[in-house]
Amino acid sequence: MIDRAQAAFIPGGDIHEPISAATACYRDRISQKKGCYAVYYDISKAYDTIRWESIREALQAIGMEQAFMT
Repeated sequence: MIDRAQAAFIPGGDIHEPISAATACYRDRISQKKGCYAVYYDISKAYDTIRWESIREALQAIGMEQAFMT
């Protein structure tokens, strides 16, 4: 249910692969003389103002397993 782009949240995943992919994109941009764009979101504290129940309801709506939410 979790997209591979969310590597840090997949069992056995980590943050290093996405960082390596971004670095490779920038290097390729230079060697191929083409554009490379990135969007980063700072979500620290993003869940401090959201009710946990609304997160649970959203996860249930997309069919997430109960074991993932506990």
